[in-house]
Amino acid sequence: WNDRQVMMRSGTPLLVEHLERVAFREAAVLILPGADFAEQSPGVVDAETIKTLLSVSKHIEASGSQYPLVVAGLFDASRSAIARKAYSGDNEIVATDEIVARLIAQSMRQKGLGRVFFELLTPHVGNAFYVRSHAELAGSQFGDLRIRFPHAIVLGTVRPGDLKPALNPDPETRIREGDLLVFIARSYDDCAPGPAVPGGNIPAKKIAPRPVSEDERRLLILGWSGKVPSLLQELERYGGESLRIDVASLKPVEERKKLMAIHGFDSTGKSVQHIEANFGHPAALEGLKPERYDNILIIARESMSDEAHADAASASTYLMLRSLLLVEGRGPELTVEILEKENLFLFDDRVEDVIVSPLLISYFMSQIALRREMAAVFSEISDTWGAQIILEPAEDFVPTHEPVKFSDIEDAAGENGLIALGLQQGSGVDTRLELNPDQDSQWELVSDDKVVVLATFEK
Repeated sequence: WNDRQVMMRSGTPLLVEHLERVAFREAAVLILPGADFAEQSPGVVDAETIKTLLSVSKHIEASGSQYPLVVAGLFDASRSAIARKAYSGDNEIVATDEIVARLIAQSMRQKGLGRVFFELLTPHVGNAFYVRSHAELAGSQFGDLRIRFPHAIVLGTVRPGDLKPALNPDPETRIREGDLLVFIARSYDDCAPGPAVPGGNIPAKKIAPRPVSEDERRLLILGWSGKVPSLLQELERYGGESLRIDVASLKPVEERKKLMAIHGFDSTGKSVQHIEANFGHPAALEGLKPERYDNILIIARESMSDEAHADAASASTYLMLRSLLLVEGRGPELTVEILEKENLFLFDDRVEDVIVSPLLISYFMSQIALRREMAAVFSEISDTWGAQIILEPAEDFVPTHEPVKFSDIEDAAGENGLIALGLQQGSGVDTRLELNPDQDSQWELVSDDKVVVLATFEK
């Protein structure tokens, strides 16, 4: 017996006789990830996923079998309600383009945040999210739990039947019987509590609304895919910022505006300008004057025939940008979306964040299949408001240029209603990210160092 054995079967989920090859009625979980990049149009892929859900549901109902949990990916979030109605059993519908757009938007807003997401959302690389039940902790106050878990950081709770987790809750929140605790840790075994230690509870301060920036930020998006409308919506949802966004692509502007209208996005506003340009040509890219922007995002283009060609085009665009931008001095912050993890080596330290979007989606779906409650955690972490992971200057919490322990940082964060997750030190190729360090770990921090925290933002 091998509990990690993977068996392959050929066929299409659109035909029940092909589904019989994988004994779908006896499955604990059915995962429908959709089609590969550029295989078909997103609308066609979503329609086939919904048809498969309906077909599976009807055949399970006719057989009298128990409905397995279904985890299905859709490109278009607006079709989620239809997908849920198509399947009569428990299901989690993952809006893939929306989730990736949210993570890209957060990474563009905060330099270096992509590295944090990459570790937390990549299996077997450093720390990851876990949920675990500890019945013996029922009745405990959340604020007392930090010192009970020396090898993990407690983020909050997920209560049975709740669609929304309570992340970064008030320290006086009582743990109820049946609650699942949410952690970041290096392994599931690290989420085991140690002995109770007497200690005081630090009440959290009220978190103010997200600060308003008075400066205009200019963003340049190079390329087009189905997730761009969702990305533009996410950027505007933050509010309080004066954004000027230019989207350059060979896709005709009128087609883009029609696609944005389908997503309910008003493309006539002044914040978004569409530019029709072949930025794959050096002269056209130079004509966009990339040095004028605060952020530049290179999107994996859906017009390419496959993942390899899309990543090759992104790498080529990046190399041209690098030759145009000044080596010295402050330039735009670069974010790149790629489709194959093997191509990470193509991008050097001048790229602030590289997002491997299919890797993130595969992790989401696999973890939700193993523990359904993770769906609510991922949705909350990636959303524009509520609990979010952010980077804050270390000097706002502890003195610089003198020895401090991570426990000191945790105490200071707690006094401000935050949960400290780790540190990010240095910049560029020298960037060092340490999530969930030992509480006795010690550093001498400088002004450029950042503390990774979980904060709560309210509209």
